Amino acid sequence: MGPQLARAAAVVEKDGGQDTREARAAKALGAELLGVARERPLSRTWRARSKADQKLVALVVVADEATGPERELFARMAEDIHAAGEALSGVLRVRAVAPTRDAFLTDLWTTGRARDFSALK
Repeated sequence: MGPQLARAAAVVEKDGGQDTREARAAKALGAELLGVARERPLSRTWRARSKADQKLVALVVVADEATGPERELFARMAEDIHAAGEALSGVLRVRAVAPTRDAFLTDLWTTGRARDFSALK
């Protein structure tokens, strides 16, 4: 098991995952964590399932290591994309932003529609 999967398993299993930032964000956004999909220097993306419609989604959480300005940029980007809805061609729709502004829920890129292919060039 790689380090990402080991961390994901630890987060999901630890007291049901309820005491982690990722688990709190998932709960606030109505999703269930399934596992880490991708790690980047400033964010971690989780595969998740929406409790409302049972669709696979992605939960993106800003990294603990992010600076104040990076956190603000993350929050503004998520809020702006959420406000744009379907108006941004080639950009995945942000379904919701956590009240803490440190996480957002988006469509999982592997479950997009054919019209989303234009983003792949």
